[in-house]
Amino acid sequence: MKGIAYYYAEFQRDLDAADASMGAAFKTFSSTHSPREVFLWLERYRTQGQLPVTMEHLLTDFYWEIT
Repeated sequence: MKGIAYYYAEFQRDLDAADASMGAAFKTFSSTHSPREVFLWLERYRTQGQLPVTMEHLLTDFYWEIT
C-alpha cells in the first residue's frame, strides 16, 4: 500500500500539468473532503472525459487503497 498522500501527490502533479485550474480545485477539494469523496469527485470528471488518461490507472489503484 502506497498511502493516500502518495496518490494525492500524483493526482496533483498530473492535474497541474494538464490544467492549472483543475489542479487548484483538486488541492482545495482534497484538503476538505474524505478520500472516498475525493475518489467520487475524480471519478465524475473521469467519466466526463476531463481527466488526463494517465490518471486512470492511478484512480483505480487509489480506489483499492481506500476500500
